[in-house]
Amino acid sequence: MRALSAVAVPCGLQSDRASNSEANSGGLSVDARSSSRHHAVRGPLKRLRPRCLRHGRQRDSCALQICEVQKRRLRLSAGRQVRPSIPHPPDGGNIGTAYRVALGRVRYILAKRNLSILERFVASNVLLAFDFDGTLAPIVRDPAAARLRASTRRLMRRVANRYTCVVISGRARHDLAARIGSLPIVHLAGNHGLEPWAPYEEYRAQVQGWIRQLTARLAHVPGIVVEDKSYSVTVHYRNARHPRLAASAIRRALRTLRGARSLGGDHAVALVPRGAPTKGAALERVCRLFASDSAIYVGDDHTDEEAFSVWPADRLLAIRIGLHGRSRARYGLRNQREIDELLRVLLAMRPPRGR
Repeated sequence: MRALSAVAVPCGLQSDRASNSEANSGGLSVDARSSSRHHAVRGPLKRLRPRCLRHGRQRDSCALQICEVQKRRLRLSAGRQVRPSIPHPPDGGNIGTAYRVALGRVRYILAKRNLSILERFVASNVLLAFDFDGTLAPIVRDPAAARLRASTRRLMRRVANRYTCVVISGRARHDLAARIGSLPIVHLAGNHGLEPWAPYEEYRAQVQGWIRQLTARLAHVPGIVVEDKSYSVTVHYRNARHPRLAASAIRRALRTLRGARSLGGDHAVALVPRGAPTKGAALERVCRLFASDSAIYVGDDHTDEEAFSVWPADRLLAIRIGLHGRSRARYGLRNQREIDELLRVLLAMRPPRGR
């Protein structure tokens, strides 16, 4: 490698020899073992070295250019210009949206300063979409016992008479319909958005194969329940005596399944066929179906993250149950019981016609 004479070294390199270890951590490779007359430049800086320096001629503009590159990389290594990371969905699956929304802090939607955002969506041709378990209905130890509280059912009936309302759930559609009952909900999407648009027999056959494998591999772990939803399967471990050991056993079992996309939940793991529609795709479809140009989506766990980022923030108000942790939803409620307060606010913002 050719060496540069000391006079041709750019302005930042000599002063940075003392902090050479920091430069190496930021991606720069400057040889600190140079003599008093020569400085060898290696790695990425060699490619950036302008021709005028290689020919032994010093130009201030070229030297400053290299200095700026070096300073920028050092700032990046110090963590002052790091862009927010956008994690990929599990198993490399498609999040079902053209908008890559970074995880961020969840703000309280019912705070006074945020009510104007809710009012703006209410004033539009908005569609209201809700998850079921953990959103409209509280999480319970036995999934078969989940149901809406009486207060939520009364409020939901009034809200559905003033807004276009849909429910998008991981439950099988027939199971969801039985729990919604006579509420005037205009559309139900089940199996994480797969029903009613893609009830393909190949999906059913694939899921039945997974159920046989999971049942055999997890039979030795007490408290694990494998729930058959026809077109998807959910493995529950809420009742396991040792949840961490149960989760570890489930992860090992999942590695043997072919063509499965996993969706993490609250003490549960849902499996859907890779390539099947998602909750995000279901939300887009129902908005087209009912000619809604904006939507409010309320969900509670990782399975709803696909829907939280289906549209940009000016068309979709994503609300998550729980303010802790990071999410693609910008706003949230403190807990599931506050769904009733959100419904009351929505009723107050859109009074019945004739008033």
